[in-house]
Amino acid sequence: MRTMINIKYMLLAVAVILGLATCKDAEDAISNRVFLHEASGLEVSSVFVIPDEGTKVVITPRIAQALDHDLEVEIYINKDALDAYNNRYGTSYQMMDEERYQLASTTAVIPAGKVLADPVYIALEPLIPTENKSGFIYALPLAVRSVGNVLPALESSSTFLYAAQPVPMADVPQLQKYCILQLPLSQDYEFSNWTFETLFNASAFTSTSPTYLATARGYNFTNPANEVIGAGLMLRLGDAGLAGNYVNGRIQFAAKGTGTNGLKTDVWHHIAVVSANQQITVYVDGIVDYTLTAPEKHETVRFIAQQGIRLAGENRTGTNIASSTRYRYSQVRLWSEARTLDQLKNNMYGVPENTPNLVGYWKLDSYTTGKATVNVADNDISLTGTTSGRMEIDTYFFKDYTGNNPDGFVDRNPTSNPGGLLFDADKRIEVGYKWDGTKGN
Repeated sequence: MRTMINIKYMLLAVAVILGLATCKDAEDAISNRVFLHEASGLEVSSVFVIPDEGTKVVITPRIAQALDHDLEVEIYINKDALDAYNNRYGTSYQMMDEERYQLASTTAVIPAGKVLADPVYIALEPLIPTENKSGFIYALPLAVRSVGNVLPALESSSTFLYAAQPVPMADVPQLQKYCILQLPLSQDYEFSNWTFETLFNASAFTSTSPTYLATARGYNFTNPANEVIGAGLMLRLGDAGLAGNYVNGRIQFAAKGTGTNGLKTDVWHHIAVVSANQQITVYVDGIVDYTLTAPEKHETVRFIAQQGIRLAGENRTGTNIASSTRYRYSQVRLWSEARTLDQLKNNMYGVPENTPNLVGYWKLDSYTTGKATVNVADNDISLTGTTSGRMEIDTYFFKDYTGNNPDGFVDRNPTSNPGGLLFDADKRIEVGYKWDGTKGN
């Protein structure tokens, strides 16, 4: 499933400058310093997938001007540079495990009269299954310095990294008619800036009849007696005159918006809603789908705790979803901040569980079994079942990895859908890939 690496391409494209050149570096641009040949002149990061058989990469220590004596240099792992890179680019790259790489040597010699040392080769092993399922990119920040610091390093070009991207894999729940996923919250969350995001895959779409991708009831500041999903989060698929593979709906009580980027059948997509001071943007795969402006009285959104977030339907009927259709989800997150586009793009498949402002994080990658009490009627969305009564069901529970909120669970009707508990292992959840793991059209 992994792609092969063209080593020549990697040598040209993977090197990454870490840090900014100091004023001293600028003044001494023609003075003699130690740096890495691969790092000079490159400004952005490139990531790659390590093939099953592993691969080799190189770094080449060099100096600006030849010396009249040999210069011994040291190659080392610069963990501080990785932290600086993450802070600068909004990424969450993790240190590559020591068992995944091996340096042919940790020292090299630049001979007298020369500016380049012989290349130092680094063998890289493929990521293991748990790393592929983590969603993180694993990086190896390599740096050079002269032994004894007899010649200073050029800060802006003395460190670069190789970044190994996992094949995004996860165990995934499948939801169908009479079966939705409830993610209750521990409290009413009120935000002026917030983000909701999820990976989503649908086995089929309706022609025009609306279904629900995600909803969350919100407090109606215009009419407090009427809590509605339009005052919170309402992401629908399809509507009258709109094909069923287009996202649309109301958010934070703004007028209805309509998407422009059609979703593909059986293909994974990253869906995000970002609200920054009443300016709302819906993204599909990191591309703007539509924008909204929340009205004056809705400067904030207040999500209702017990209603929480619901996936695959506002209620168990699924609202027009066909009995054979499957909605699949992974990496559901709620933030108390407006995430930047770079943050969305760089962290689709995983973030650290203790990331600041991460309010809820349901990876949906594992479950426990148990019983839940739910409303009897499929269209009863009250909190107490007063219109239809309550019943106990067997279900799957999914934890919130932040520890802030109760476990989510599958709300299902055992009578209408006795086979409603579906969970598939080892699925490729990469954006643009199909449910069967092949590349989408």
